[in-house]
Amino acid sequence: MNSQLEIGRARIARVALLSVSLSALMAGSPALAQPVNWTGFYAGFYAGGVWGKANSKANSDCPTENGAGTAGGFYCDTVAAGSQGNANAVTGAASGSKSSTGFTGGIEFGHNWQSGNFVYGIEGDFGAFSLRATRSMRGIYAADTRFVTAGQSFTVSNATGTDWLLTARGRVGWTVSNWLLFATGGLAMSRVSVTNAFADNVNLGEDVVATNSKIKLGWTVGGGMEVALTRNWSVKGEYLYVDLGSVDTSSSVPRLVGVGYSNALGVSTSLTAHVARLGANFKF
Repeated sequence: MNSQLEIGRARIARVALLSVSLSALMAGSPALAQPVNWTGFYAGFYAGGVWGKANSKANSDCPTENGAGTAGGFYCDTVAAGSQGNANAVTGAASGSKSSTGFTGGIEFGHNWQSGNFVYGIEGDFGAFSLRATRSMRGIYAADTRFVTAGQSFTVSNATGTDWLLTARGRVGWTVSNWLLFATGGLAMSRVSVTNAFADNVNLGEDVVATNSKIKLGWTVGGGMEVALTRNWSVKGEYLYVDLGSVDTSSSVPRLVGVGYSNALGVSTSLTAHVARLGANFKF
């Protein structure tokens, strides 16, 4: 009985010692001992995933053709009855949305100011923004023209891509202890590349391809939560919605190179994205 009592006392003593040690460790942690002051410069890195959506809207024309032989259109003109339906079929197939998922990751830096529980600041980041969205649609001509016959097919395709993303944003938030809940918004910039192509089984196998690549200035908005682990290190989770505007391409769908009877085909493609990422920062 005495030996069991001694064993029990020893266990209690070890538990008490462990409790005291844990309490001392927690008390010695700057992030846990007192609320963190977020004021100061910081830099860090982030990584996550991105879901992008490219939406295309196409337009075409039906040029005038008269009895004297003035060139009209390849699949739509003012003479061929019902050929407006061909243009509608082409623009309908070329219009639509496509999506892509990819990786995002890079560096970030900024400065916070704290007043009471209110925290505000600026932040910038730059990194990979890998999106590749493609779409291909087959359509059918609805009416006869000089060159096409109702029922013949065509194919239109679109590819949209980005490689990098830069943002410059403001941040506002509310802090309790070592936690910070924030909203953010500002400018977003990326190079957006678009390729549109048209082909049919009438146009002598000659594909029509139009490309355009532009650095686009758009906007972003989002929010997240950050927690300070020590006086210097913090980790965060963040969501951003990014809108990069649109990129236009224009082409001409001909019967033969250098010969008339063509239709203008323009496509405007807009790109938006949802970004979810985790990051770590060091405050200087």
